[in-house]
Amino acid sequence: MEATHLEHLRRKVEAGEPLDEAELEALRSAAHGSAGPSLRLAVAHALMNAGAEREALSLLESLRRDFPREVQVRLGLARALLGMERRAEAESALREALALNPGDPEALKVLAVLALRRGEHARARAWVAEVLEKDPFDAEARLLREELEAAEVPPPPPAPPRATRLEFTSALLAALHRAGVGCRRQGRHLLVRLAPGQVGRVELDTLYAAFQQGTQALDTHVEELVARLAAMGSRAD
Repeated sequence: MEATHLEHLRRKVEAGEPLDEAELEALRSAAHGSAGPSLRLAVAHALMNAGAEREALSLLESLRRDFPREVQVRLGLARALLGMERRAEAESALREALALNPGDPEALKVLAVLALRRGEHARARAWVAEVLEKDPFDAEARLLREELEAAEVPPPPPAPPRATRLEFTSALLAALHRAGVGCRRQGRHLLVRLAPGQVGRVELDTLYAAFQQGTQALDTHVEELVARLAAMGSRAD
């Protein structure tokens, strides 16, 4: 295979793009019998790009036996294991990568993501900080730091519970009496004196439903409602 075509395939794999069947077979052929791990690793990542983590894992385990001190093999193993939801084994592979290469940024970032997902924010922050100390412009680490900062913002306090129907009715009657508006409760209705000899009837259920649908505090809502009812009386005079 021409070197330029091989490099093209490797770049596609690194970008996470799936290879078609012919491209994957060409990469396999190039990797067959190669002295180092890089081409076989590229095949493993190509398989993972295609969702074939089990096949990739078998190849990566073979690579770990052949290249026991190769950090990239451990990182590949972690990726395959995470794709299979085997998080504990993936974390073990990442720690092996760190033992081989202390401070490895790729291992630290994945460990930070796993810690974040478990709610271990202090541990995740420490790993992200270690990456950014060496490379302040690491884009993935900076995004992780932002996610951690967002996760630590306390949620807004819950809205106070709305007044009950009984509390609403009691507050309304008291406010009407304070305002000098003649009224009395009659079952599920409120009778309001509009003018001598004239009485208005309002459903308490309707008034309470309007309060529930709004956002005003009870006292504010009741005062505005009393003002409207009092105005009805004035218009009736």
